[in-house]
Amino acid sequence: MTTDCNSRYLYLDPETGGKIAVAEAARNIVCAGGKPLAITDCLNFGSPEKPEIFWQLEKAVEGMSEACKTLQTPVIGGNVSLYNETNGTAIYPTPVVGMVGLIEDVAHITKQTFEQAGDYIYVVGKANNDFGGSELQKMLEGRIFGKAPEIDLAVEQKRQQAILQAIKNGTVQSAHDISEGGLAVALSECLFGTGLGADIKVEGPAVCELFSETQSRYVLSVKPEHQSLFETIATDAVCVGRVVDEPLLTIRSADNELILQAQVRELEKAWKGAIPCLLK
Repeated sequence: MTTDCNSRYLYLDPETGGKIAVAEAARNIVCAGGKPLAITDCLNFGSPEKPEIFWQLEKAVEGMSEACKTLQTPVIGGNVSLYNETNGTAIYPTPVVGMVGLIEDVAHITKQTFEQAGDYIYVVGKANNDFGGSELQKMLEGRIFGKAPEIDLAVEQKRQQAILQAIKNGTVQSAHDISEGGLAVALSECLFGTGLGADIKVEGPAVCELFSETQSRYVLSVKPEHQSLFETIATDAVCVGRVVDEPLLTIRSADNELILQAQVRELEKAWKGAIPCLLK
């Protein structure tokens, strides 16, 4: 079971953001080893008496509907919360998606954290320059603007099916979707609480590779003996590195130039301290 919604994407493009909310929820279910089944929702918006807010609501529902049809996750319930405004300013459109899925066999249960040193680390999906509504944009610019990340629901469905098949075939050690913050954040989250590290090499421009929020992407770890079978199932997967014993995240460029190196404990401290930091 999972809940999801990135209201920044919906603020920039409510139809695309609606699709992404459903798709990301489904990715979370798949990464746990489950088949997405159905959703419920809570549609949080400002005053529908304002034409622009009514338009946000209409387009968000259209996007969610299209994603639900493509991913075969019907809406079985939900509620609506309107007039969410302060001094006449509406909240970002926030249609929260709650999704349930079915894990058909306990052997399919998959963690998001890396399991053992020596495993290969794969990324499914290529990074594009998708920074509209991103964590990096908000941090550097202090505001949200531009285009929301695009999403191709056919690609989304194909990759979800491939990842779930690979999990069911026993070739995946861990699985985590790449969402807010991009690959760098996803890799860090895969290391928290494990005592392990990762040695990574990225091919393209570092900022794009590490912080872009391109949709339909995953980080997975695979045992060496399962590498060949995994690659025949997940044809979009690219090996980017290996899990290592030392709790250190190291990222290098294609020509072996050091881009980032950080102790996992420092990354986890920053991650856990995010809410207290924002509240100060």
